[in-house]
Amino acid sequence: MEKDDLKNIKAKYKPRLIDELIASSLPLSGALLIKGPKWCGKTWTGAYFSNDVIEFQDEKIGRANKELALLNPAELLDKEKPLLIDEWQEVESIWDAVRKKVDKNSEQNKYILTGSITPNYLNRDKENKKLHSGAGRIKQISMSTLTFNEIFHKNKISFKNTVNGIIDKNNYVGKLELRELISFTIKGGWPHLVEFSTENARFILEGYIDSLCGDDILKYRNVRLNSNIIKKIILSWSRNVCTYVDYVTVYNDVLNFLDKKVSLQTFKTYIQIFTDMFIFDEIKPWLPNLRSKTRLRGISKKIFTDPSLGCACIKATVDGFLNDLNYYGFFFENTVFKDLKVYASILGYEVFQYRDNANLEIDAIIEIDNLDYLAIEIKLGTNKIDEAIENFKRFKKKMENGGYKQPKYCIVIVGVGGIYQIKEDVIIIPYDLLGF
Repeated sequence: MEKDDLKNIKAKYKPRLIDELIASSLPLSGALLIKGPKWCGKTWTGAYFSNDVIEFQDEKIGRANKELALLNPAELLDKEKPLLIDEWQEVESIWDAVRKKVDKNSEQNKYILTGSITPNYLNRDKENKKLHSGAGRIKQISMSTLTFNEIFHKNKISFKNTVNGIIDKNNYVGKLELRELISFTIKGGWPHLVEFSTENARFILEGYIDSLCGDDILKYRNVRLNSNIIKKIILSWSRNVCTYVDYVTVYNDVLNFLDKKVSLQTFKTYIQIFTDMFIFDEIKPWLPNLRSKTRLRGISKKIFTDPSLGCACIKATVDGFLNDLNYYGFFFENTVFKDLKVYASILGYEVFQYRDNANLEIDAIIEIDNLDYLAIEIKLGTNKIDEAIENFKRFKKKMENGGYKQPKYCIVIVGVGGIYQIKEDVIIIPYDLLGF
């Protein structure tokens, strides 16, 4: 990437929600790692905050940069700061070189690394890790695809304000049509696909899935993996999206479609690969410290980092989902989870889910400060609002009986047909009106 390319990006760059987090973090850290799925916009965002760039995947200069990084990384890093190192994992030794530069002078040495793959030593296998984790030197920031309101800018209800107790008293009406909502889920929040039709976007995303089943994974693990098994695993993940199935259930589901069986350990390796490549994600269970005898179930919900990937795998269409709204409801829940994770992460919060042995479920729990938390139900239509309110009553009673703090707010996020209002102490928020 030439200097003129960098200037062009800065001139055309459209602000992202993550910008606020990057802008506040860079002065405090010598280096940032922006990690997330391919195509989510990491390079453009990193370039926007940088004055120079090192690329390893560029056809013209990538090979030369790789050779110099292996021979003399300090010389390669001798560029104007902040310096963007795009897809740094192509030359893993650059990680330690950056860390050492930051150790010498974190004020002058500012680096932004982007990565579409999480190497082993950054998240597990600590006994055998090859490189220093970078803790205390390199701050890691997760980047997602675009949220609904980053694309459409219809937000009237601020997630941040709501968390801080600033409640809007107006009764706004959600104007999102079901067909429009389904189309957004199928297209996803990929910056390059915003202007594409739903059909063309899905076609391109099918190619994205195909590439994941080929060179990307083979290059990542340097081992031969079966593309047929990979596709079947993604398909099973799609069938079980936003459900509480365990790995063994998904494993057995995959086995039903394979001629040649694989071991459970091999299957888990495939799952870990897709997690490291920011394709698969999970919503972990929320486990409050209850004094009651309530038993909590510890299975995570299976989601995609962007639900459009699951839609591409099953070749979903708007009409197809309209004929099976029950199935689409799970993908809509994934769509909302994606946005909530973005909003929460900017504020430093985490998103969980709750389920106990009495089958009481709360779709999302967002932990905030001082043991406060939000309890959130996600409903496709207004016909489920009363059901959600009754669910909250059961949940609050259970927290009371268990000696645990009540939620700061109970919120229902409605896909279509909703009106922003407070009903029986529950905040109803139409999905299209919710922004950061």
